[in-house]
Amino acid sequence: MAGGFRIQMDSRGLSRLARTLKAAGADMQDLKASHKQAAEVAKPAIQKEAPVLSGTLRHSIRSGATQRADVVRAGSSKVRYAGPINYGWPKHHIEPAGFMGRGLDESQDEINDIFAKAIDKALAQVQGD
Repeated sequence: MAGGFRIQMDSRGLSRLARTLKAAGADMQDLKASHKQAAEVAKPAIQKEAPVLSGTLRHSIRSGATQRADVVRAGSSKVRYAGPINYGWPKHHIEPAGFMGRGLDESQDEINDIFAKAIDKALAQVQGD
């Protein structure tokens, strides 16, 4: 991705659990939908935490998902400074803003609930409920 960066949210063991559930016959598209929902939950929290001068950085934040991860991206080819703003760039005296992590932390409880429900649903499918 030219000029931007992304934060990928992936719980420990979730990939292994997904493989196990898939092997047991669970519908993994439901898990992909949960990843998308989690990214959509995190996106506004991250946008709220993003520093604003012109608003370009905030508007470059977008969400996506795969079956294995939720992804929130910031920056683009026109917003190449997203990474240095978030992580800092000491050589250029840019202090880290840390907006991606703060936004993710702020939405963590709701994200946990999303995955708890998805896992319960997948287990019910496997058990035949």
